[in-house]
Amino acid sequence: MSGTVTQTTLVNALEKGPFVYGYIDTAMTLLRHNAPAADWLGQPGQNLVGTSLQDLVARDVMESVGPSLALALAGETQEYERSAPHGTGTRTSISRYIPECDASGAVIGLHIFVIDITDQKETENEAFALRERFRGAFHHAAIGMAVVSIEGRFLSVNASLCKMLGYTPEELLEVDFKDLTHPDDLAADLANLSQLLEGALDSYTMEKRYLSKSGGTIYAILSVTVARTTDGAPLHLVGQIQDISARKIAEDKLFREHEMAEVTLLSIGDGVITCDPEGGVVYLNPVAQGLTGWSNEAASGLPIATIFDVRDAEDHTVPCPMSEALETGRIVALQANSLLVSKDGLRVPVEDSAAPIRDRSGKVVGGVLVFHDVSHQRAMAIKLEFLAHHDMLTELPNRALFKDRLAMTLWANRREDKKCAVLFCDLDRFKSINDAHGHAAGDEVLSELALRLKKSVRDGDTVCRWAGDEFAILLPEVSSERDARMVASRIVESARTPIYLKSSVGRVDVGVSVGIGMFPEDGMDASSLLAAADAALYEVKRTGRNRFAFHHEGLNILTRERARQEAQLREALLTEAMELHYQPRVSLKDGSITGVEALVRLRIKGELIYPDEFIAIAEDTGLIHDLSRWVLREACRQSKKWKSGPLRDVLVAINMSPMRLRQPDLSEEIASVLLEFDLEPSRIEFEITETMMANATQECSHQIHALSDLGFKLSLDDFGTGFSNLAYLRSLPVDTLKIDRSFVSLTEGDMTIANAIIGLGASFGKTIVAEGIETREQEQALIRLGCDEGQGFLYSKAVPASRIEEMFGTVFVH
Repeated sequence: MSGTVTQTTLVNALEKGPFVYGYIDTAMTLLRHNAPAADWLGQPGQNLVGTSLQDLVARDVMESVGPSLALALAGETQEYERSAPHGTGTRTSISRYIPECDASGAVIGLHIFVIDITDQKETENEAFALRERFRGAFHHAAIGMAVVSIEGRFLSVNASLCKMLGYTPEELLEVDFKDLTHPDDLAADLANLSQLLEGALDSYTMEKRYLSKSGGTIYAILSVTVARTTDGAPLHLVGQIQDISARKIAEDKLFREHEMAEVTLLSIGDGVITCDPEGGVVYLNPVAQGLTGWSNEAASGLPIATIFDVRDAEDHTVPCPMSEALETGRIVALQANSLLVSKDGLRVPVEDSAAPIRDRSGKVVGGVLVFHDVSHQRAMAIKLEFLAHHDMLTELPNRALFKDRLAMTLWANRREDKKCAVLFCDLDRFKSINDAHGHAAGDEVLSELALRLKKSVRDGDTVCRWAGDEFAILLPEVSSERDARMVASRIVESARTPIYLKSSVGRVDVGVSVGIGMFPEDGMDASSLLAAADAALYEVKRTGRNRFAFHHEGLNILTRERARQEAQLREALLTEAMELHYQPRVSLKDGSITGVEALVRLRIKGELIYPDEFIAIAEDTGLIHDLSRWVLREACRQSKKWKSGPLRDVLVAINMSPMRLRQPDLSEEIASVLLEFDLEPSRIEFEITETMMANATQECSHQIHALSDLGFKLSLDDFGTGFSNLAYLRSLPVDTLKIDRSFVSLTEGDMTIANAIIGLGASFGKTIVAEGIETREQEQALIRLGCDEGQGFLYSKAVPASRIEEMFGTVFVH
């Protein structure tokens, strides 16, 4: 029963539905149809059952729909949209062919549905035309246009809005209008929007600011309307945005210019007084009121000369420049060093200028006087004058002032046949203080020493900071060397007292070396006298420091010799007139060469110059860095050459200057040289003196560890002479101990020390090398003590690299 009802209901639905329905068999005979089908086929009210579809449908229509019918009869459901002439016009329809199959799956007929959508299509076309007209107006409008959701997100934007805000359409569609609204305008915009959505407003217009993509501010007039559904519910918002930034900028510029003129007069640091053509006061700004002591009200109409009362240094009245400016029509300045006398009698140094004010025709209609207090500038000028002739740190006279005073003293003393003295002072160990504790500590030491020097000299003497840690002292009147000696003695003694720094460094110990030049004995002019004091100072520093010495003629010879040696060294470095010689290091076990020590020589006019004559000068002048770089590169070049021959296992030892260890990037520089020559660090050994190691700063210790970490060998040279310390021997990465030649003699005391050093080195796992071996007796004694290697004239002096190659294979120990 249930199935019968369902089938009947289905048949009624098909026959009475508002669509065309028909059913055909596989021969295309119409077996069933509803009334709209007869109407659609042009035979309203007719029963077309049993009629062939081909007789009911025009041939061109059958040709058009035939492929779809064939596919449907083959078992595939078909659907298509078609527009075709029908009756008096064109109708558009959607056709659907649904195959019906028996139990075996074979197609036994087709259900045909045709739905007329002509009216729907016309409505869609009209809506499309409206949308296109709106889209054209929307997207091509000269002002910004936007469709915005009720929640505030952009749904559509035009090109003008994108250009205005600097965003692409895609970027704007990702943001909310609130994100682009200036924070100060957002509340007013949201209040208007709320009234619009509630129906209290049909639209609203307001001036607001937008934030562009570049961060700029866009001024705009915004007009907003709301689109609603048929029942009045808000659908979306339509906004028109007109850019008025140019107008706003012009308005703001005019406002700012007006305000600027007003504020400038009120806040300018200069005093400003304006007057009428007759010189009567019209206006004083606050600064002018403060400097003159007159209020605007009290000064109005009074002659400007009464208000602006100016005197010179001798209290004579200075003519007011405004009177001349009004008479001549020119800008007139106040004379230099003028003083303004205020209403209260206060005198203030001022500078000013007065200028006429003209109308558009050029007629003078008034004047303006601008002036300012120059008290600070005049004080600064005095200070600059002081700084030009004094050292900023110590406030002592500088070199220029010292030379002026020395020149004046020499001129006077020549006329009066008087003596004078110049002292050059150099602070001992100052560089180590700078290196260890920093420049702030160094400055504190220099300031304290300057105070001590001033206390050590007499009234009338001049203490000057010459340069760095050097000071010069002029004693303009001395009766004999005794006067200069007493001052120099006080200076040296004052420096011996420890200095206690305010910083955490605490106590530092320094000393002062002093060289003295006497007039007229050591020089008749400033240059000679200064040179004499400098030579005496150099001799003090060369022979012990922390004392004073007078100049004598022998120092001139030493100075000239030192200058000659320095020039010689510079020339050698420039022309590379240098050679490396190598002294072999010999195994005391089998007599073979285990390494060589590279020793630099200068070759001047065919003669070899040895290190004792130029290393100290190189260190004093800073040339040691260039010299050391050349030695390193030459030693690496030779080691690379030996690397491929019999000498491939020979270690090359290079002496390291203390100054090089203070170079912050030393390890990086050396590593780059080895990389250039493709050498392993283990082929190079750096020799560092024990005294240098014992006094090593933290910076030096860092470089020593850095070199060891890179793989270089390190040896401690002259061991036993530098107050040996087991702590640093244990902590520093030393591979080799070299016994100083002074302990290689055969005396009982020296051999005892050598034995102790060998035992100490063995306990720490160090290789022991004895220097200065000259006899077989010394060699055999060292062998008995267990020394590992030897070096000295017994085997060979330092020779060119080619000689080392020749002697390789020689057994030196018998």
